[in-house]
Amino acid sequence: SAILIKQNCQDSNIFFKIADAQYKLEPSADAAYGLAIMNLKRKDLDGASDFFQKAIEMEQDGAKKSKYLYQLGLIYFNQGNLSGAKSKAVESLQLNPSCGECYLIIGKVYAQSSKTVGANEFEQKSVYWAAVDKFLKAKSVDTSLAEDANQMISAYSALFPTTEELFFQGIAVGASYQVGGIVN
Repeated sequence: SAILIKQNCQDSNIFFKIADAQYKLEPSADAAYGLAIMNLKRKDLDGASDFFQKAIEMEQDGAKKSKYLYQLGLIYFNQGNLSGAKSKAVESLQLNPSCGECYLIIGKVYAQSSKTVGANEFEQKSVYWAAVDKFLKAKSVDTSLAEDANQMISAYSALFPTTEELFFQGIAVGASYQVGGIVN
């Protein structure tokens, strides 16, 4: 497989078969991660997910494990598994609290789940507060994410409940509010 890497053949089927056979002979976190990436390139999210799980189980290095958890969370998000995406992002943050991308995933999960939270439109809109909080946290821990975070902050802040809606809910401006559902 080293010869194929030097020849830049990582995307070829033969390389994939050799890497898979090598993994079966000598399973390791690095090999599982490599196969996860190859599956991503092939657009096989289920295969990538399986190999990320294996890499996570075998990896001892916290930084690498955090990276694998984040990437698995991203796959879950793209598959519509919002609770799985949030769970993996939270696990990644336990190992690496400065993972700004993890906060972005959590914020996106919150925003996408708005229609499933609460019993009325106000409660559904309140989810955007929590989403924006995560976007703010993302850019505070990783300034390179500021542009992306600011775009999301702008988009979702426009969806906040209005002052009038707060009044009708009996909530003072600036008061704390408990968001339910996936946010909790």
